[in-house]
Amino acid sequence: MNYPYGYLKEEFTDDNEIKNDKELRKIKKKLRSLKQKEDIEGSRKLEILINEYENINKTVEINKTNKKKTQTNTKKESDSFLEKEYQKNKAKNAEKYAEEAREKKREEEADEEQRREKEKEKEHRRREEREYNREYQKSWSDQMLNNHGLKRGNLPSDILEIIENYSHSLWKKLSLKYHPDKYDGNDEYSKFLNCLKDEEQRREKKKEKEKEKEKEKEKEKEHRRREEREYHREYHREYQKSWSDQMLNNHGLKRGNLPSDILEIIENYSHSLWKKLSLKYHPDKYDGNDKYSKFLNCLKDENK
Repeated sequence: MNYPYGYLKEEFTDDNEIKNDKELRKIKKKLRSLKQKEDIEGSRKLEILINEYENINKTVEINKTNKKKTQTNTKKESDSFLEKEYQKNKAKNAEKYAEEAREKKREEEADEEQRREKEKEKEHRRREEREYNREYQKSWSDQMLNNHGLKRGNLPSDILEIIENYSHSLWKKLSLKYHPDKYDGNDEYSKFLNCLKDEEQRREKKKEKEKEKEKEKEKEKEHRRREEREYHREYHREYQKSWSDQMLNNHGLKRGNLPSDILEIIENYSHSLWKKLSLKYHPDKYDGNDKYSKFLNCLKDENK
């Protein structure tokens, strides 16, 4: 279909504003061409547009620089203020930290002194125990020597050594050395060595029995502790059941009609589960029924 009038082209005027640098370059190019054609009026309009654009840009740049200067000035002022405050509080903080460091050092020294005292006590106990064992061993060995008609001063050095520090390998060696068939038929040392061995075996058995008794005592203690823990757990369960039943009665609820997740939080309360259920049973979501919501809030207060 033909229209009687053709399309009108958009009229371009030179007094349009320059929006960016690209347009500025185009206008300058056009200005040069107009100057070559000696179009004075057209070139004057373009020069006005160029001057306006450049002035606007200059003001924007000046504003930016001024803004930067103000920002740097404010930053310097804030930095100087902070520096003053830091210098003011530096002495106080240094004194405070020094006092804390001294206190910490005193505590460490006290702990170290206490540890040394404990070590000294342990070492003193060990020394006393060793002395007691030495005296005890000396007493029963002297008694055994008297029973066999022997004297400590007349004993060979290896016999004295096994009396001081008994070992089964040394006993074997000496029993072969002082056997009556090898030692001129003299059986005093052989009998004494056999009695010494029996005494050492008796002492070892006694120590083993004492260790077994200690183990049994530890087992009994552990059994008692386990029973106490179980009793406390059972008591806690019963107590929780009693107050939860009372709370349910106060809210007009029965344990048999409760949902499984409510029963779960009664048995094992956790804040994450309470959050989940409080959203689920909120009156706005749960048909306007607020019994479960009130009960959950009371349960949370009780578990705090």
